[in-house]
Amino acid sequence: MTLADHLGTVISHQMRIGELERRNQQLQLVDRVTSLLAGQISIRDVLPLILSELKDTFGYGGSAIGLVEGDRLVFAAIEDANDGSVQDYFFNHGISLNTGITGRVARTGEPAFIQDVTACPDYLSTSPSIKHEICVPIQIGGQTFGVLNVETGEDRPLLVDDYEVLSTIATHLGMALERSDAWDMERRSRTEIEAIQRVSTIVSSVLDPAEALDRIFETLGLAFDFPFVSINLINEKEIETAVRYGSIQRRADAVPIVDASVIERVKETGVAELVQHFPDLEVAGNDGAGVTTQIATPIYCAGMLSGVLNIEGNHTRP
Repeated sequence: MTLADHLGTVISHQMRIGELERRNQQLQLVDRVTSLLAGQISIRDVLPLILSELKDTFGYGGSAIGLVEGDRLVFAAIEDANDGSVQDYFFNHGISLNTGITGRVARTGEPAFIQDVTACPDYLSTSPSIKHEICVPIQIGGQTFGVLNVETGEDRPLLVDDYEVLSTIATHLGMALERSDAWDMERRSRTEIEAIQRVSTIVSSVLDPAEALDRIFETLGLAFDFPFVSINLINEKEIETAVRYGSIQRRADAVPIVDASVIERVKETGVAELVQHFPDLEVAGNDGAGVTTQIATPIYCAGMLSGVLNIEGNHTRP
């Protein structure tokens, strides 16, 4: 009995040491994450590094950072230890805010601590080996702008300590995103003014319409980093592409299906359209590699509708 008492004391000390070591790991991780965020004006490039830190330190099976864009959650970074094709799909397409645990947290702003995902009706299966999940909101001023999500298998249960450290990191992410977005808005405002000034200069100084259009489109592409820009002129009842600029590769034998529908609607109504998400991803994929968003706006000349300015984005530049 005396020996058992001594063993109990030793085991208790070992457990306490283990808890302290784990807490020390958590504090060191938070310190590394805050250092990463503090060293960047625009933080989106460091988000994958943060997920890598989470994986290396705590052995999470998978993790993701998603940002709210309209009615969808778009994943800015994914760390997937299982199926790369699943990672690619969610990174390229995102999910609806009405889909999955991450969508629910992004929609409601309420965190989720799921001990058994198979018993959760909202769970969107990414791998049969996943058992546990924690998803915490990334908030700015009480408004949810994204989520931080981790998943693990049965051999790595998630604890209250995991929830606490993830909540702390999400708080730092929210503050860093607020700073980053403010800087991006200021930079974008300056870029817009400079681009409009350059376009005005081109219009007033270049006599050849074709050359003017080429230079205007190059300005739009470079100033705003649009993946694809085109101008489509109305010729009698038909509409045809007059000039295009961008990196999205297109089929030479046909007008893209999705483009045609949006541009055609603007031609008929004379009202600009912003498509933030194509309802049918397979159809959207036919119109160009990776097109996810589109703006089409009418061009008027002497009060007459003369064409449609078309801009398309992808998941890296929506």
